[in-house]
Formats: sequence, structure tokens, C-alpha cells
Amino acid sequence: MALTRTGIIILILLVIAVATSWLKRGAPGLTISGLQTSQAADFFLEDFQMQQFDEQGVLSYRMAGQRLEHYPKVGNSKINKPDMSIHPETESPWRIESELAVILPEANDEMRFTGQVYIRRPKTAVVKPISLRTEHLLLKPRAEIMQSEATVVIVSQGARIQGSQLFADLKHGQMTLHEVKSEYVP
Repeated sequence: MALTRTGIIILILLVIAVATSWLKRGAPGLTISGLQTSQAADFFLEDFQMQQFDEQGVLSYRMAGQRLEHYPKVGNSKINKPDMSIHPETESPWRIESELAVILPEANDEMRFTGQVYIRRPKTAVVKPISLRTEHLLLKPRAEIMQSEATVVIVSQGARIQGSQLFADLKHGQMTLHEVKSEYVP
């Protein structure tokens, strides 16, 4: 039986939880982007770093954060101060930072970032630098898709673009926005 990448990460996190045998209680009644934390976390990690590789052993993404808490009854995990880098096959890495991220159990491949979300791709010989800022972001790392219904501000070499309903396909290097306002600064 082959384990998926997400399954391997969950297995590693569970091993760490069992090894430490620590339980940490969540904040009563706190609900953030679909995460109900009125229950006790079954494990947590502090100042953690992890990496996810694809089936060929190529780095897909790295995740670091101040604290990760897992809530077994609903299967969600909450990450405080996440710092993630996504490594698409066709582009340079994208970096995502925010106040909070939630890993959702439904698809086991969706992450919601909230609170001052910053997304950056550095300049390379092939691509120009770009940065995005929003309040909410849905990331599907396996599909290399980013989405946001909130207002998004994009800045790239003299251009500032503001819009909503972001859909970014990192695999194919395509981005779509609605209700766009743009400004060019030479």
C-alpha cells in the first residue's frame, strides 16, 4: 500500500505526537476559517519545519511555523505564523506568509491562509519579481492553485494591480482577477 504525500506528513506528525505524549488544550470556542478548536488538540509542534516531496522525490513545498495544533475530532490542523514556499515545476518558488493557516481535512490538500497574507515570487533570469497581498487565500499545493475571493493587490516592476476573485494556476503560469484597477508607475 503506497502512502500519499499528505499521508506521510500526517504519519510523521502522529509519531512525533506519540513520542512526546503531550496534550495541549485549544482555546475554547475559537472558530477560524472552518476550524473549530473548542476541543483539545491531540498533538502540537512548536517552531517546526517540514518538507513535502512528490513521487519522484522532487521538493513540492516547505512549511515552517511558530506552532501547529491538530484537532482530531474534525481533522483540522491550525498553524500560527505559517511560512511556506511552493516549488512549482515550471516556475521559481513562491513564498506565502500569514497570521494563520488551516489545513482542511476534506480534501487533505487544501490550506486556508488568513490575516495579512503575503505572497512573493523572487526575480530570476526568466521571471520578474511579483508580490501579492490579501486577507484570505485558499491554496491547493498538489494542484498548484491559489484562490482568493478577497481583494488582492499585486505589485510587479512598476505596476500595481488591485482586483478580486483571484485564480492563479502556478503550474501553467496563469493568473485571473475580476474588478481590476491598475496603475503603472514608470
